[in-house]
Amino acid sequence: TIIEMLEKVSIILYVLVIAPGLNSNLVYEKTCACGKSNFKISKIYGGYQARLGEFPWLGKLYAGYFRMMFLLCGGSLISNEYVLTAAHCLVDWTRLAIRIEFGVLDYNSKSHDLLSVAKMITHAAYDFKDDRNDIALLKLSRKVKFSKLVSPICLPMRFKRVLFDNTLVT
Repeated sequence: TIIEMLEKVSIILYVLVIAPGLNSNLVYEKTCACGKSNFKISKIYGGYQARLGEFPWLGKLYAGYFRMMFLLCGGSLISNEYVLTAAHCLVDWTRLAIRIEFGVLDYNSKSHDLLSVAKMITHAAYDFKDDRNDIALLKLSRKVKFSKLVSPICLPMRFKRVLFDNTLVT
């Protein structure tokens, strides 16, 4: 179920980030206003046009070298220097080829602030054949400055059961 999956993600984040001493001001629910959209979000089925600042934790991951960059995947900002993404996005790339952009609305928008990656951390048990443990962390080469357009998503407290009554999945 989704609840079991989120509990596993919470445990994985603990194992990957906190236990090895990689903690860098991770943003937990009770410590700040994380996961807040700049707009009231309603339940809409079938999609709608997002607004600038509506999902300030979402970033665009690019891959390539020099001016030959292409959109690779998305990622969620979980602190001022860590991004959570899917491990399968990183399989064919080194950290030097990945760039991340926050504070933009769509594919054609550019913030002109492409962040480089200092370290890629994929789950130790990630299996690209069946995408088990498909989770990775990217440590940014510099800290992100939070603003209305760029802010982190909340992480559930360790072993907290998440209720989905007012939860938005992006």
